[in-house]
Amino acid sequence: MQIKKALIPLIIMVVIFSGIMLFLGGPPENIPENQQEGNQILEDSRLNRTAIIHLPIKIEDLITEPHEGPIGPWGYHGGNHPEGFDHTGFAFKAPSPIYSPDDGIVAYIEERSSDDIKVIIFHNYTIASWFDHLTNITVTEKDFVTKGQIIGYSKQYDSRNIIDWGLIDLNNNTGPIFPGCENIPEGGSFVPPFSYLVEEDLAKIEAFFNETMLQPFLNGEFVSGMNKAEHRLINPVFPERSNPEDITGVWILEDGNKWGPSGPPEILTFIHRNTTYFGEVFHAVYADFQRPVEFDAWDADFEINESVTPHRIKLIFAQYGEETKAPLYGIYEVNASGSRAKLKIEFSENGYPTAFSSNASIYIIRSRYHPLQEINIPEIAAYSTLSREKPQDDCLNYGNTLLKTIPIKLTTNPVTPAGLKSNRIFLTELRMRTVTRY
Repeated sequence: MQIKKALIPLIIMVVIFSGIMLFLGGPPENIPENQQEGNQILEDSRLNRTAIIHLPIKIEDLITEPHEGPIGPWGYHGGNHPEGFDHTGFAFKAPSPIYSPDDGIVAYIEERSSDDIKVIIFHNYTIASWFDHLTNITVTEKDFVTKGQIIGYSKQYDSRNIIDWGLIDLNNNTGPIFPGCENIPEGGSFVPPFSYLVEEDLAKIEAFFNETMLQPFLNGEFVSGMNKAEHRLINPVFPERSNPEDITGVWILEDGNKWGPSGPPEILTFIHRNTTYFGEVFHAVYADFQRPVEFDAWDADFEINESVTPHRIKLIFAQYGEETKAPLYGIYEVNASGSRAKLKIEFSENGYPTAFSSNASIYIIRSRYHPLQEINIPEIAAYSTLSREKPQDDCLNYGNTLLKTIPIKLTTNPVTPAGLKSNRIFLTELRMRTVTRY
Protein backbone atom coordinates (compact mmCIF):
# COMPACT_ATOMS: atom_id res chain seq x y z
CA MET A 1 0.00 0.00 0.00
CA GLN A 2 2.83 2.36 0.88
CA ILE A 3 4.52 1.56 -2.47
CA LYS A 4 1.32 2.44 -4.33
CA LYS A 5 1.07 5.75 -2.43
CA ALA A 6 4.70 6.50 -3.27
CA LEU A 7 3.96 6.01 -6.96
CA ILE A 8 1.15 8.56 -6.97
CA PRO A 9 3.42 11.67 -7.22
CA LEU A 10 5.39 10.00 -10.01
CA ILE A 11 2.21 9.21 -11.94
CA ILE A 12 1.02 12.81 -11.49
CA MET A 13 4.35 14.14 -12.81
CA VAL A 14 4.16 11.84 -15.86
CA VAL A 15 0.59 12.99 -16.60
CA ILE A 16 1.53 16.67 -16.23
CA PHE A 17 4.62 16.26 -18.46
CA SER A 18 2.60 14.39 -21.09
CA GLY A 19 0.00 17.15 -21.06
CA ILE A 20 2.65 19.80 -21.57
CA MET A 21 4.17 17.88 -24.48
CA LEU A 22 0.73 17.40 -26.02
CA PHE A 23 0.07 21.15 -25.76
CA LEU A 24 3.42 21.99 -27.29
CA GLY A 25 2.99 19.39 -30.03
CA GLY A 26 5.15 16.33 -30.52
CA PRO A 27 6.48 14.93 -33.78
CA PRO A 28 3.92 13.60 -36.30
CA GLU A 29 3.20 9.89 -35.92
CA ASN A 30 4.55 7.27 -38.33
CA ILE A 31 7.18 9.60 -39.81
CA PRO A 32 10.84 8.56 -39.65
CA GLU A 33 12.82 10.63 -37.21
CA ASN A 34 15.11 11.98 -39.96
CA GLN A 35 12.08 13.31 -41.87
CA GLN A 36 10.10 14.87 -39.03
CA GLU A 37 11.38 18.44 -39.39
CA GLY A 38 10.63 18.70 -43.12
CA ASN A 39 7.23 17.07 -42.85
CA GLN A 40 6.07 19.46 -40.14
CA ILE A 41 5.62 22.04 -42.91
CA LEU A 42 3.24 19.70 -44.70
CA GLU A 43 1.25 19.25 -41.50
CA ASP A 44 0.93 22.96 -40.78
CA SER A 45 -2.74 23.78 -40.20
CA ARG A 46 -2.42 26.90 -42.37
CA LEU A 47 -2.27 24.54 -45.36
CA ASN A 48 -5.73 23.20 -44.57
CA ARG A 49 -7.26 25.24 -47.37
CA THR A 50 -8.31 25.18 -51.02
CA ALA A 51 -5.59 26.31 -53.41
CA ILE A 52 -6.64 29.09 -55.80
CA ILE A 53 -3.87 29.42 -58.39
CA HIS A 54 -3.09 32.72 -60.15
CA LEU A 55 -0.37 33.62 -62.63
CA PRO A 56 2.98 34.27 -60.88
CA ILE A 57 3.89 36.98 -63.39
CA LYS A 58 2.43 40.11 -64.93
CA ILE A 59 1.69 39.57 -68.61
CA GLU A 60 2.80 43.10 -69.48
CA ASP A 61 6.33 42.18 -68.28
CA LEU A 62 6.68 39.43 -70.92
CA ILE A 63 8.45 39.90 -74.23
CA THR A 64 6.21 39.94 -77.30
CA GLU A 65 8.69 38.83 -79.97
CA PRO A 66 7.51 35.42 -81.31
CA HIS A 67 11.07 34.32 -82.15
CA GLU A 68 11.96 34.59 -78.47
CA GLY A 69 9.03 32.47 -77.29
CA PRO A 70 7.54 34.47 -74.39
CA ILE A 71 5.82 31.35 -72.97
CA GLY A 72 7.17 27.81 -72.78
CA PRO A 73 4.26 25.56 -73.84
CA TRP A 74 3.70 22.67 -71.45
CA GLY A 75 4.58 19.27 -72.92
CA TYR A 76 6.66 20.59 -75.83
CA HIS A 77 9.46 18.24 -76.97
CA GLY A 78 12.60 19.87 -78.30
CA GLY A 79 15.64 21.98 -77.54
CA ASN A 80 17.05 20.97 -74.18
CA HIS A 81 13.89 19.03 -73.36
CA PRO A 82 13.49 16.28 -75.96
CA GLU A 83 11.67 14.28 -73.28
CA GLY A 84 9.06 17.05 -73.03
CA PHE A 85 8.45 20.02 -70.72
CA ASP A 86 6.86 19.13 -67.37
CA HIS A 87 6.69 22.81 -66.48
CA THR A 88 6.18 26.10 -68.24
CA GLY A 89 8.51 29.04 -68.56
CA PHE A 90 8.31 32.78 -69.16
CA ALA A 91 10.67 35.21 -70.91
CA PHE A 92 10.69 38.85 -69.83
CA LYS A 93 11.65 42.20 -71.34
CA ALA A 94 13.84 42.96 -68.33
CA PRO A 95 14.46 41.64 -64.81
CA SER A 96 10.95 41.24 -63.44
CA PRO A 97 9.32 40.36 -60.10
CA ILE A 98 7.85 36.90 -59.59
CA TYR A 99 4.81 36.56 -57.38
CA SER A 100 3.43 33.77 -55.24
CA PRO A 101 0.44 32.30 -57.13
CA ASP A 102 -1.48 31.81 -53.86
CA ASP A 103 -1.02 31.79 -50.11
CA GLY A 104 1.35 29.10 -48.92
CA ILE A 105 4.43 28.01 -47.02
CA VAL A 106 7.94 27.97 -48.48
CA ALA A 107 8.93 24.32 -48.11
CA TYR A 108 12.25 24.21 -49.92
CA ILE A 109 14.97 26.50 -51.30
CA GLU A 110 18.00 25.38 -53.28
CA GLU A 111 20.72 27.85 -54.26
CA ARG A 112 22.85 26.49 -57.09
CA SER A 113 24.32 29.98 -57.21
CA SER A 114 23.28 33.39 -55.94
CA ASP A 115 21.37 34.09 -59.15
CA ASP A 116 20.02 30.60 -59.89
CA ILE A 117 17.66 29.55 -57.13
CA LYS A 118 14.87 27.01 -56.86
CA VAL A 119 11.87 27.58 -54.56
CA ILE A 120 8.97 25.25 -53.71
CA ILE A 121 5.85 26.69 -52.11
CA PHE A 122 3.02 24.47 -50.83
CA HIS A 123 -0.37 26.15 -51.22
CA ASN A 124 -2.17 23.41 -49.32
CA TYR A 125 -1.34 19.86 -48.34
CA THR A 126 -1.22 18.60 -51.93
CA ILE A 127 -0.74 21.52 -54.38
CA ALA A 128 2.68 23.15 -54.67
CA SER A 129 4.39 25.64 -56.98
CA TRP A 130 7.90 24.79 -58.19
CA PHE A 131 10.02 27.76 -59.36
CA ASP A 132 13.45 27.57 -60.90
CA HIS A 133 16.03 30.12 -62.07
CA LEU A 134 15.00 32.80 -59.58
CA THR A 135 17.36 35.48 -58.40
CA ASN A 136 17.28 37.95 -55.50
CA ILE A 137 14.72 35.87 -53.63
CA THR A 138 12.86 37.57 -50.78
CA VAL A 139 11.76 34.48 -48.85
CA THR A 140 13.31 31.83 -46.63
CA GLU A 141 12.26 28.28 -45.84
CA LYS A 142 9.15 27.99 -43.60
CA ASP A 143 8.01 31.53 -44.48
CA PHE A 144 4.27 31.95 -44.92
CA VAL A 145 3.63 33.90 -48.13
CA THR A 146 0.46 35.51 -49.42
CA LYS A 147 -0.97 35.59 -52.92
CA GLY A 148 0.75 38.24 -55.01
CA GLN A 149 3.73 38.59 -52.66
CA ILE A 150 7.05 39.03 -54.48
CA ILE A 151 9.21 35.95 -53.88
CA GLY A 152 12.11 36.82 -56.19
CA TYR A 153 13.06 38.03 -59.65
CA SER A 154 13.68 36.56 -63.09
CA LYS A 155 17.18 35.38 -63.99
CA GLN A 156 19.30 36.87 -66.77
CA TYR A 157 20.15 33.91 -68.99
CA ASP A 158 22.16 34.64 -72.11
CA SER A 159 20.23 37.48 -73.77
CA ARG A 160 16.95 36.81 -71.99
CA ASN A 161 15.31 37.06 -68.58
CA ILE A 162 13.50 33.86 -67.71
CA ILE A 163 11.94 31.75 -64.95
CA ASP A 164 10.44 28.27 -64.84
CA TRP A 165 7.13 27.53 -63.15
CA GLY A 166 5.86 24.04 -62.45
CA LEU A 167 2.86 22.85 -60.49
CA ILE A 168 2.83 19.68 -58.36
CA ASP A 169 -0.36 17.81 -57.46
CA LEU A 170 0.34 15.12 -54.88
CA ASN A 171 -3.16 13.67 -55.44
CA ASN A 172 -2.40 12.99 -59.11
CA ASN A 173 -0.55 9.79 -60.02
CA THR A 174 -0.87 9.81 -63.80
CA GLY A 175 1.82 12.31 -64.77
CA PRO A 176 5.56 12.93 -64.35
CA ILE A 177 6.52 11.99 -60.83
CA PHE A 178 7.65 14.71 -58.45
CA PRO A 179 10.99 13.23 -57.35
CA GLY A 180 10.99 14.73 -53.88
CA CYS A 181 13.81 16.64 -52.20
CA GLU A 182 15.26 16.82 -48.74
CA ASN A 183 12.36 15.87 -46.49
CA ILE A 184 9.59 16.32 -49.08
CA PRO A 185 8.66 12.81 -50.18
CA GLU A 186 8.50 11.62 -53.78
CA GLY A 187 5.03 11.27 -55.26
CA GLY A 188 2.19 12.90 -57.12
CA SER A 189 2.68 14.47 -60.53
CA PHE A 190 3.84 17.57 -62.30
CA VAL A 191 0.70 18.95 -63.92
CA PRO A 192 0.05 21.77 -66.42
CA PRO A 193 -0.19 24.97 -64.32
CA PHE A 194 -2.53 26.53 -66.91
CA SER A 195 -5.15 23.85 -66.20
CA TYR A 196 -5.26 24.98 -62.54
CA LEU A 197 -5.48 28.74 -63.12
CA VAL A 198 -8.46 30.83 -62.12
CA GLU A 199 -10.63 31.55 -65.17
CA GLU A 200 -9.67 35.21 -65.46
CA ASP A 201 -5.93 34.50 -65.56
CA LEU A 202 -6.42 31.56 -67.91
CA ALA A 203 -8.29 33.77 -70.38
CA LYS A 204 -5.50 36.37 -70.23
CA ILE A 205 -2.66 33.93 -70.85
CA GLU A 206 -4.59 32.20 -73.65
CA ALA A 207 -5.18 35.52 -75.40
CA PHE A 208 -1.52 36.50 -75.05
CA PHE A 209 -0.36 33.10 -76.29
CA ASN A 210 -2.69 33.31 -79.27
CA GLU A 211 -1.50 36.80 -80.22
CA THR A 212 2.25 36.48 -79.67
CA MET A 213 2.91 32.82 -80.52
CA LEU A 214 0.15 30.81 -82.20
CA GLN A 215 -0.94 33.32 -84.83
CA PRO A 216 2.64 34.20 -85.88
CA PHE A 217 3.42 30.49 -86.10
CA LEU A 218 0.39 29.89 -88.32
CA ASN A 219 1.58 32.78 -90.48
CA GLY A 220 4.84 30.94 -91.11
CA GLU A 221 7.08 32.68 -88.59
CA PHE A 222 9.60 30.82 -86.47
CA VAL A 223 8.34 30.63 -82.89
CA SER A 224 10.55 29.17 -80.18
CA GLY A 225 8.88 26.23 -78.44
CA MET A 226 6.45 25.33 -81.22
CA ASN A 227 6.27 22.84 -84.07
CA LYS A 228 3.47 21.60 -86.32
CA ALA A 229 2.65 18.74 -83.96
CA GLU A 230 2.88 20.84 -80.78
CA HIS A 231 1.48 24.32 -81.12
CA ARG A 232 -0.88 24.50 -78.16
CA LEU A 233 -0.44 26.01 -74.74
CA ILE A 234 -0.72 22.48 -73.32
CA ASN A 235 0.57 19.44 -75.21
CA PRO A 236 0.74 15.80 -74.07
CA VAL A 237 4.15 14.98 -72.68
CA PHE A 238 3.68 11.33 -73.54
CA PRO A 239 2.76 11.32 -77.24
CA GLU A 240 -0.41 9.36 -77.92
CA ARG A 241 0.26 5.83 -79.14
CA SER A 242 -2.27 3.96 -81.31
CA ASN A 243 -1.13 0.45 -80.32
CA PRO A 244 1.58 -1.28 -78.26
CA GLU A 245 3.85 -1.70 -81.30
CA ASP A 246 3.51 1.91 -82.48
CA ILE A 247 6.83 3.74 -82.85
CA THR A 248 5.17 6.90 -81.51
CA GLY A 249 6.50 7.89 -78.10
CA VAL A 250 9.56 9.12 -76.23
CA TRP A 251 12.33 6.52 -76.43
CA ILE A 252 15.35 6.48 -74.12
CA LEU A 253 18.69 4.84 -74.95
CA GLU A 254 18.75 2.02 -72.43
CA ASP A 255 22.51 1.60 -71.97
CA GLY A 256 23.72 4.54 -69.89
CA ASN A 257 27.34 3.77 -70.81
CA LYS A 258 26.56 4.82 -74.39
CA TRP A 259 25.35 8.26 -73.36
CA GLY A 260 27.74 10.89 -74.69
CA PRO A 261 28.38 13.43 -77.46
CA SER A 262 29.10 10.77 -80.08
CA GLY A 263 27.25 7.65 -81.09
CA PRO A 264 23.49 7.08 -81.32
CA PRO A 265 21.00 9.69 -80.15
CA GLU A 266 20.16 9.30 -76.48
CA ILE A 267 16.51 10.33 -76.87
CA LEU A 268 14.26 9.78 -79.86
CA THR A 269 10.78 11.30 -79.83
CA PHE A 270 8.18 10.42 -82.46
CA ILE A 271 4.82 12.21 -82.61
CA HIS A 272 2.05 11.24 -85.02
CA ARG A 273 -0.94 13.55 -84.73
CA ASN A 274 -3.90 14.77 -86.75
CA THR A 275 -3.87 18.54 -86.25
CA THR A 276 -6.45 21.24 -86.92
CA TYR A 277 -4.16 23.44 -88.98
CA PHE A 278 -1.64 21.11 -90.58
CA GLY A 279 -3.57 17.87 -91.01
CA GLU A 280 -1.66 14.65 -90.36
CA VAL A 281 1.79 15.40 -88.94
CA PHE A 282 4.74 13.05 -88.40
CA HIS A 283 7.20 14.93 -86.18
CA ALA A 284 10.44 13.64 -84.68
CA VAL A 285 13.11 14.94 -82.31
CA TYR A 286 16.60 13.48 -82.62
CA ALA A 287 18.49 14.42 -79.44
CA ASP A 288 22.21 13.92 -78.92
CA PHE A 289 23.36 14.18 -75.30
CA GLN A 290 26.24 16.65 -75.02
CA ARG A 291 27.04 16.85 -71.34
CA PRO A 292 25.02 16.85 -68.11
CA VAL A 293 21.67 18.45 -68.86
CA GLU A 294 22.36 19.65 -72.39
CA PHE A 295 21.15 18.16 -75.68
CA ASP A 296 21.77 18.98 -79.31
CA ALA A 297 18.23 18.38 -80.58
CA TRP A 298 17.14 18.36 -84.22
CA ASP A 299 13.54 18.55 -85.39
CA ALA A 300 12.59 16.32 -88.30
CA ASP A 301 9.69 15.00 -90.32
CA PHE A 302 9.55 11.22 -90.48
CA GLU A 303 8.14 8.64 -92.84
CA ILE A 304 7.50 5.00 -91.96
CA ASN A 305 6.79 1.84 -93.93
CA GLU A 306 5.23 -0.88 -91.79
CA SER A 307 4.53 -3.20 -94.72
CA VAL A 308 8.07 -4.57 -94.62
CA THR A 309 9.95 -6.38 -91.86
CA PRO A 310 11.92 -4.87 -90.22
CA HIS A 311 9.85 -1.72 -90.61
CA ARG A 312 11.48 1.26 -92.30
CA ILE A 313 11.78 4.86 -91.16
CA LYS A 314 13.24 7.97 -92.77
CA LEU A 315 14.13 11.20 -90.96
CA ILE A 316 14.11 14.45 -92.97
CA PHE A 317 15.70 17.09 -90.78
CA ALA A 318 14.70 20.73 -90.57
CA GLN A 319 17.20 23.16 -92.06
CA TYR A 320 18.51 26.02 -89.94
CA GLY A 321 20.02 28.66 -92.16
CA GLU A 322 23.15 27.14 -93.67
CA GLU A 323 23.25 24.42 -91.02
CA THR A 324 21.99 21.15 -92.48
CA LYS A 325 21.81 17.51 -91.49
CA ALA A 326 21.62 14.70 -94.05
CA PRO A 327 18.52 12.48 -94.03
CA LEU A 328 18.76 9.24 -92.10
CA TYR A 329 17.38 5.90 -93.24
CA GLY A 330 16.55 3.30 -90.65
CA ILE A 331 15.00 -0.03 -89.85
CA TYR A 332 13.20 -0.73 -86.59
CA GLU A 333 11.08 -3.10 -84.59
CA VAL A 334 9.07 -2.55 -81.41
CA ASN A 335 8.94 -5.31 -78.80
CA ALA A 336 5.86 -4.89 -76.61
CA SER A 337 6.09 -8.25 -74.85
CA GLY A 338 7.57 -6.91 -71.62
CA SER A 339 6.26 -4.53 -68.98
CA ARG A 340 7.54 -1.62 -71.11
CA ALA A 341 7.93 -1.46 -74.86
CA LYS A 342 11.43 -1.51 -76.34
CA LEU A 343 12.57 -0.12 -79.68
CA LYS A 344 15.38 -1.64 -81.72
CA ILE A 345 16.53 0.77 -84.40
CA GLU A 346 19.48 1.25 -86.73
CA PHE A 347 20.17 4.31 -88.91
CA SER A 348 22.34 4.92 -91.96
CA GLU A 349 23.00 7.91 -94.21
CA ASN A 350 23.46 5.61 -97.21
CA GLY A 351 20.05 4.02 -97.58
CA TYR A 352 18.01 1.57 -95.55
CA PRO A 353 20.03 -1.16 -93.81
CA THR A 354 19.07 -4.63 -95.04
CA ALA A 355 19.26 -6.17 -91.55
CA PHE A 356 20.21 -5.26 -87.99
CA SER A 357 23.92 -5.20 -87.21
CA SER A 358 26.00 -4.50 -84.12
CA ASN A 359 25.29 -0.81 -84.75
CA ALA A 360 21.63 -1.23 -83.76
CA SER A 361 20.56 0.53 -80.56
CA ILE A 362 17.97 -0.48 -77.97
CA TYR A 363 15.61 2.10 -76.49
CA ILE A 364 12.96 1.82 -73.80
CA ILE A 365 9.70 3.78 -73.74
CA ARG A 366 9.96 6.45 -71.09
CA SER A 367 8.12 6.07 -67.82
CA ARG A 368 6.78 8.65 -65.42
CA TYR A 369 10.34 9.11 -64.16
CA HIS A 370 12.61 11.50 -65.96
CA PRO A 371 15.15 9.77 -68.24
CA LEU A 372 18.12 11.31 -66.42
CA GLN A 373 16.86 9.77 -63.19
CA GLU A 374 15.90 6.42 -64.58
CA ILE A 375 18.87 5.50 -66.77
CA ASN A 376 22.16 4.76 -64.99
CA ILE A 377 24.39 7.31 -66.72
CA PRO A 378 27.92 7.42 -65.26
CA GLU A 379 28.51 11.02 -66.37
CA ILE A 380 25.27 12.16 -64.71
CA ALA A 381 26.14 10.31 -61.50
CA ALA A 382 29.52 12.04 -61.37
CA TYR A 383 27.91 15.41 -62.07
CA SER A 384 25.32 14.95 -59.35
CA THR A 385 27.90 13.86 -56.80
CA LEU A 386 30.84 16.16 -57.54
CA SER A 387 29.33 19.47 -58.60
CA ARG A 388 26.91 20.03 -55.72
CA GLU A 389 27.74 20.86 -52.14
CA LYS A 390 24.69 18.93 -50.89
CA PRO A 391 23.77 16.42 -53.60
CA GLN A 392 21.46 14.60 -51.21
CA ASP A 393 19.37 17.75 -50.86
CA ASP A 394 18.89 18.39 -54.56
CA CYS A 395 15.41 17.99 -55.99
CA LEU A 396 16.87 15.62 -58.60
CA ASN A 397 15.92 17.70 -61.61
CA TYR A 398 19.50 17.65 -62.90
CA GLY A 399 19.57 21.30 -63.86
CA ASN A 400 16.07 21.86 -65.15
CA THR A 401 14.99 18.66 -66.85
CA LEU A 402 12.37 16.83 -64.84
CA LEU A 403 9.53 14.49 -65.82
CA LYS A 404 6.32 14.87 -67.75
CA THR A 405 2.75 14.04 -68.79
CA ILE A 406 -0.82 14.36 -67.66
CA PRO A 407 -4.22 14.07 -69.34
CA ILE A 408 -4.49 17.32 -71.25
CA LYS A 409 -7.08 20.03 -71.12
CA LEU A 410 -6.94 21.96 -74.38
CA THR A 411 -7.03 25.61 -73.46
CA THR A 412 -6.18 27.49 -76.64
CA ASN A 413 -9.02 29.21 -78.42
CA PRO A 414 -9.68 28.20 -82.05
CA VAL A 415 -8.13 30.53 -84.60
CA THR A 416 -8.11 30.63 -88.36
CA PRO A 417 -4.76 30.22 -90.15
CA ALA A 418 -3.84 33.26 -92.19
CA GLY A 419 -1.65 32.41 -95.18
CA LEU A 420 0.47 29.48 -94.02
CA LYS A 421 4.04 29.66 -95.26
CA SER A 422 6.96 27.24 -95.21
CA ASN A 423 8.37 26.90 -91.70
CA ARG A 424 11.37 24.76 -92.65
CA ILE A 425 14.07 27.43 -93.14
CA PHE A 426 15.10 28.96 -89.83
CA LEU A 427 18.02 31.14 -88.84
CA THR A 428 20.84 29.37 -87.05
CA GLU A 429 20.72 32.03 -84.32
CA LEU A 430 17.06 31.28 -83.70
CA ARG A 431 17.68 27.57 -83.58
CA MET A 432 20.22 28.10 -80.84
CA ARG A 433 17.59 29.93 -78.87
CA THR A 434 15.41 26.84 -78.91
CA VAL A 435 18.01 25.10 -76.76
CA THR A 436 16.80 27.16 -73.84
CA ARG A 437 16.52 26.80 -70.10
CA TYR A 438 12.75 26.96 -69.88
